[in-house]
Amino acid sequence: MVFKPETGSLDVQGAIGRAHNFTQDRNPRSERLAGPDDPERVQVMARPYKRQKKGTGRHVQLPEWLQASEAWATLPPGPRALYVELKRRYNGSNNGDIILSHRDAAMALNVHRNTVGPWFRELQERGFITMTKAPHLGPSGIGKASVWALGEVPTRDGKPAAKRFMSWRQKQKPRTKNRTLRPNGCDGWVVVEPV
Repeated sequence: MVFKPETGSLDVQGAIGRAHNFTQDRNPRSERLAGPDDPERVQVMARPYKRQKKGTGRHVQLPEWLQASEAWATLPPGPRALYVELKRRYNGSNNGDIILSHRDAAMALNVHRNTVGPWFRELQERGFITMTKAPHLGPSGIGKASVWALGEVPTRDGKPAAKRFMSWRQKQKPRTKNRTLRPNGCDGWVVVEPV
């Protein structure tokens, strides 16, 4: 049956055939709605919001105030990538217990393991990370990796965030005198001081 708004009546003619096809092809989430524009229109009912949504997934958050610091602005790309990898292993409650060895970092960043050592030192010098446990051999002779803490968030044991990188300043290179060496005719070079 289809309602005809122009006549105000129900159209029963052919309703049996349409109903038979409708019940065979019917999607359980759809229902047939008759409207003034299209009497044969099928509308699918929407699913409830977030019914099967498990979340947006994990992500790494780099706050704007961290990126605006001089320590971050002057940081080369290698140590930045290493910091993002350390931050990726932070789950919101394990700061001070983030385990990342040089080998694992090298595999994650697709570089040689000797390359990441200076990157760890650079991050430590600037105050982005601190080592809470040094690498060592365990009781069974199996090596234990370094354990790290991020400087921007509080540690697991309740210590506030150090944020030492906010006070880091790039060292200025001392200015040297400009000295030009010029040949002195026959016996050697003469140092000429600029005026």
